[in-house]
Order: sequence, then structure tokens, then C-alpha cells
Amino acid sequence: KGVEQPLTLYDVQGISGAYRLFLPARDDTLVALREGILLRYTVLEGQQLSGMVGTGSMVKLSMQGAEVHSDQSIAPLSHLKLQLIGCHGEALPGDLYGKVVGSPTEPRCGFSVHFTAIPPQLMVLLRQRLAG
Repeated sequence: KGVEQPLTLYDVQGISGAYRLFLPARDDTLVALREGILLRYTVLEGQQLSGMVGTGSMVKLSMQGAEVHSDQSIAPLSHLKLQLIGCHGEALPGDLYGKVVGSPTEPRCGFSVHFTAIPPQLMVLLRQRLAG
């Protein structure tokens, strides 16, 4: 904002020379789940809930994001609050937050989301589902 001429941006992965420090490689590969994870989501507008609530199922997962099949598509770059649902219909403790980054890889309604905040108790659950 406020820049009159184009800027060159770099994706810095590390520093060579005397420091020899490099960021670890990220694996954003989505893994298809044997059984989807049910969820409710709410679209956020700023810091407020928009009132738009939907349901869906995570069908592909990584520790950075997921693919969600839903009855509705969500606009890219929308911010979401996601509440995971247990196998008995109960809401699991903690909320995931994410940003919609695209459409599902299959020609279906839904969206791809990049997680922006994962509470520790859900981190454990997601790791278990990826390992299983």
C-alpha cells in the first residue's frame, strides 16, 4: 500500500554462508481420510461472526490445512471458525481458525482451507487422524 513502483518479493528459505540456517521443508500434501471429520463452520467478518453457518466434512487433511466437502462454496480468502464434531454428534473442545484458499480438488461443492490457529487438543486429534 502506498508504493508507486513494483516491488520484488522473495520467498526466503534460508541463509547460507557463515550462518547456514534453513527453514524446514513444509509438507502441505493433503491425505485422503478413510472417514471424514464432521464440522460446523462460521464465516468471520473482521473479528465478528457473520451469521453464515454451514456444515461439512473434512475429507483430506494435512497439519496445515484441509479439504472440506460442504453444501456450499465459500469465497476465497474468507476467514472461518471451524468446530469439529465427534462421532456421537458432540462438539469437540476448541475451535480451529482458517482461511479459504481455494476449491476442492474434486468437482464438488466445498472449499480448501489453510489453518491459521489450531488449539493443542485439536492438534493431537489431527495428528492421530493423519497417522491412522
